Amino acid sequence: LLYSDIKNPRVGRGVYGGDDPHFAYWAIEDFWNTLSSEFSQAFCISNGQFFFMQESPTRLPFPLKVDGEIISDGYADQEFIGNKLLLAIWSDHAEIIPLTKENLYSTSAPDILGGLSETANKAGKHFTGRTFIGLDDPDNDGRYQHILLFNTKTARQVDAIAVLNSFGVDQTMMLDGGGSTQLLCQGESLISSDRYIPQALGVVAGLDQEVNIIPANVYEKEILTKQRVATSRLAMRISSTSDKDINVMDVFWVAVLMVPIQIAIVAIIFKHRRKQTQ
Repeated sequence: LLYSDIKNPRVGRGVYGGDDPHFAYWAIEDFWNTLSSEFSQAFCISNGQFFFMQESPTRLPFPLKVDGEIISDGYADQEFIGNKLLLAIWSDHAEIIPLTKENLYSTSAPDILGGLSETANKAGKHFTGRTFIGLDDPDNDGRYQHILLFNTKTARQVDAIAVLNSFGVDQTMMLDGGGSTQLLCQGESLISSDRYIPQALGVVAGLDQEVNIIPANVYEKEILTKQRVATSRLAMRISSTSDKDINVMDVFWVAVLMVPIQIAIVAIIFKHRRKQTQ
């Protein structure tokens, strides 16, 4: 979880008695430069939380906690009652829970990002930029090990949820959308916007940790099968809607789970070349 420079800490002025700082506005490229300078395996940058556009510098409506430190309580108190959520992230799993003072201050999660439920009305029936988070529990052990990040140039809220559901997510959370929706991967802008933002999400390729590499052909076959099923389900949902058609080509999602394919392919190629050299 990344955030821009704090211009004014506003100590003790948050909704729960913590801070409610003013943040600078950064271009999405600034966040990418920050991430890539710290991590050689930097992969993607996405826009993140909502913010108060009428202020410069700006504030966040919902909490932000990074590396064990609560950076902001947020300022939103009476807004979106019953629809405010927290994405709590540990090193090996994540969870989406209701936003309360107790949940914010008692959870052991070192990283927390505030957002809204899928039912919160943020121009829900309009086709506009959307950014959502989905959580998946692939081994059904009750812990969500996979975080899926969804970005699209144009969709309704129901369309964004349909795509994430087609990938089997169990929990979802809405982040900022509209003109804030941006996605930059490996230095290339995939969803662009002129809007500057105060907070972003960074995706970093995993490091080797006793990885049991599945043969690339087996892994690719499994992933492609899942993708075909997901695309088929999405097409069925879209064709059944009576409102304005959605352009599937405008929808882009990043499934971090795909990264091991690259690792497997590189490992196989390296092994093959080494045999030829010998």
